[in-house]
Amino acid sequence: MNADQLWGTRTPRRWQAEALPLVLDAIRAKDRAVVSAIMGSGKSVLIAKVCASGAGRVVVTVPTVALVDQLAGTISEQVPAGDIGRYYTYAKEADRRVTICCLPSLSQLVVSDGFTPPALWIADEAHRTEGPTTIAAHATLAPGAAIGFTATPFLAEETRELSLWAREIYAYTASMAMRDGVVVPFEVRQWEGMDGAGIDEACTTMIRQALSVGPGLVNARTTDDADAYAGILSRHGIPAQSVHSKITRAAVTETMDRLRAGELQCVVHVNMLTEGVDYPWLRWLCLRRPVQSRVRFCQEVGRVLRASDGKDRALLLDPHDLLGRFSLSYEAILAGMAKEKMEPLEQELCEAMGDPREADPVVWLARKVKAWRKYLRALHFAALGAGLIEVRVKSTAWRPAPPSEKQLATIKKVVWGLASDGNIPPPHRKLLCEIARHAADMNKGDASDLQNLLFTLNRPRWNNTPSVWPMLLDACKDGDTDA
Repeated sequence: MNADQLWGTRTPRRWQAEALPLVLDAIRAKDRAVVSAIMGSGKSVLIAKVCASGAGRVVVTVPTVALVDQLAGTISEQVPAGDIGRYYTYAKEADRRVTICCLPSLSQLVVSDGFTPPALWIADEAHRTEGPTTIAAHATLAPGAAIGFTATPFLAEETRELSLWAREIYAYTASMAMRDGVVVPFEVRQWEGMDGAGIDEACTTMIRQALSVGPGLVNARTTDDADAYAGILSRHGIPAQSVHSKITRAAVTETMDRLRAGELQCVVHVNMLTEGVDYPWLRWLCLRRPVQSRVRFCQEVGRVLRASDGKDRALLLDPHDLLGRFSLSYEAILAGMAKEKMEPLEQELCEAMGDPREADPVVWLARKVKAWRKYLRALHFAALGAGLIEVRVKSTAWRPAPPSEKQLATIKKVVWGLASDGNIPPPHRKLLCEIARHAADMNKGDASDLQNLLFTLNRPRWNNTPSVWPMLLDACKDGDTDA
């Protein structure tokens, strides 16, 4: 069957029609190829077409349990339902022509009774397949060919383990998606109210101003936090509901249906906007949680940029100035940001301690200050996320001003105790002291972040309590906190 026949009466998107014949050629060549396409571009539809293109056995992997049923529904539009099996927590259907398996269950699938290597392995979110468990299972999976789909261009030389992919055969970029009307641009609104407002007060004010554009989401750190803030919104006359891991999938679906129908104006979620979530009708997103991970940030923002009827833009409410923190381009956000080679804080540390190799002292200092700023903001957001610093939202207009004499005097006084704190690893202690010595060369916002951090790091020594450094490291990793 050629590509034109395969699409039948359905009109493919331009990129899908271009990529399909390349995918089929790679399968015939028994290649290990990757298709990279930005979030929201319709990778699932192309996967369904590939599954329908032949009669051989196919194993499709997805990173999470929730995506198994979602992708099975899309594939069933092209493949008879009786040919589709699910292999995950809720089902062990390993004998179908097309088996959709979540990655944590792949090691069980390959040793299940009657398992035979498939003609084709399709990996949705292929950048998630480089973990040791998947790599170990791959040897037994032994597919004839493999096709990976991801929003992240996959570079084999960046992995620390055996790469499962040989080459990229097609790339669908953000600029191409904008051209095709697949995604929309975004407008950013920052906090412009009174300095020192509580985060809930600030977000509620910003959300009230956004309601006219349509339904939206707010992120929260934990299930209790989501429940509490949904209650706050409702008491302020904004119908809201929380969704998280402690409610059933059916309840989540019902809540999102109510949001789309207008019965709710807002949903407060925990870890909801990850791979494969598809709600293109969302109009705005409030970034209430000070996330630390670039990947998590890109996933959340990218999901609300998907195009929908009557939607010409997305609105991002950014009270913490996360866009300024991460300094990411539109292209980078929609590409999902490749997985970081190291933990975010260690990455910022290496950049901040590195030598910019610049002879001109003015240029050298400017580059160092830029790297220091990223490191400081990484630590500061981690402290906010860990609850070590009270979340008080400020406008951002004041940040570029020079630091005040009072700030500089306070920093000079407080950093003295940090220099001898053995609980902080020497590279971090050395860097913080160096930044403090150059506080006058930075701006008022940087000095404020540094001052808050120094008080936070010194507080245990003053109060004779355990070091907060382990809590900072955990917060920097920005792990799932849906508990």
